Amino acid sequence: MKNLFTSKSILYYPSIEFMEESWVKTALLFWDKIYRIVPESYSPIDSDEIKAAVAEGFIENIQLSYDDLKTTADQFELFCTKLPFTPAGFESSNYEINLHHEKMDKRLQAIFASQYGSYDKQGFYSVPPEIANGYMFFLAMIASKRRNISRLTDNSDMFAAMAYFDVEGQFDEVLHDAEREEQYAQILINNLVPIDIDKLSMPQIVKLQHELSKHKQSFREGVTALCNKLSNIEDSEFIKKEIADYIGQIEEANSSKESWLRRYSRNFRNAVLAVGVPTSMGVHYSLYGSTQDPYSLFNISESLWGGLIASMASAASATPRKQWMSSEATYYLQIRDAAESIDKAQINFANMPNLLDEFIND
Repeated sequence: MKNLFTSKSILYYPSIEFMEESWVKTALLFWDKIYRIVPESYSPIDSDEIKAAVAEGFIENIQLSYDDLKTTADQFELFCTKLPFTPAGFESSNYEINLHHEKMDKRLQAIFASQYGSYDKQGFYSVPPEIANGYMFFLAMIASKRRNISRLTDNSDMFAAMAYFDVEGQFDEVLHDAEREEQYAQILINNLVPIDIDKLSMPQIVKLQHELSKHKQSFREGVTALCNKLSNIEDSEFIKKEIADYIGQIEEANSSKESWLRRYSRNFRNAVLAVGVPTSMGVHYSLYGSTQDPYSLFNISESLWGGLIASMASAASATPRKQWMSSEATYYLQIRDAAESIDKAQINFANMPNLLDEFIND
């Protein structure tokens, strides 16, 4: 199975409507098409800009199949029966998630109707947020795997859940344990889009879509290569060399891309693409030093940041890093305004260790 980050398309989740137009425009600078899960009987409440992207074919709806719904129901029920309680990570959300009855099979529809009553005129059940969030996580996971496309979310709680399931829950209950040989790290790639991207019209984004095609593919392939290398290298000195090589590649790629974007903007905003990847614990101490706060984000270069999310528990048969496949890497795109000016901007990113701790231990 190929690394999903190299694919041209992504699946947005967990909601139907997009929370921010600028998020959509930013995502289209890196992928060619955004899919979303929309019930057949439901008409999304889209802005004119989103409608323009739909008309151009850059946003498409996924029609769920019987196999999608059955597989999701099986895995969601299995997950629920194994847990004595719902993880707190599914209870919180950046925004309200509504659960449509057409997104589940007949068996689950009957269960939901008995538990929560009939759905409303638009087809949505009134269910607790942890149920809606949890089910949509599994539905997006199944839909993306069956279509071999990557998931992308603007929801930090879903990102934490993605990290947990990517390594099959093999995290230590004590998130930072210096005795562990492996860690789950967060790599952040910074300053990727024009600072005024929200002011760019969708026709301008459409034009950029065609002009940036080669650069988008090169960027995705570079991130893929970095993930693969970080997950397999154990020598701390050698990984410094690999990261230095990658920094040169990403800065060169960004320089090429900027030549296309300068006609629209001279400055770049603090947009962050985050990648979760299991690595050797020695990598963390080699790059950042053992005296540092393990959960701080460290400025490796102008383009690249990094930090430890959590320690990983040892598996009986194989280490989590060897079990992990690059096709399961998680990605999260977040846009943040510059604090004072673009030159002094600081990364304001969700506290992933706290979110992951909440998901694991609460």
